[in-house]
Amino acid sequence: MGYIPLPDEGYQINSVHFYKGKVGTVFDGKAEMNLTIGELLRKEAKF
Repeated sequence: MGYIPLPDEGYQINSVHFYKGKVGTVFDGKAEMNLTIGELLRKEAKF
């Protein structure tokens, strides 16, 4: 498939979001450079 696995931090943050029922997107329709996966996943989700 060519998928790239998340770092351990990414899986941990996603687990917290999942169990808290967080939904939405953090991408806001534009690309953001110079962010780590962890920084991106910590952003507040928008609808």
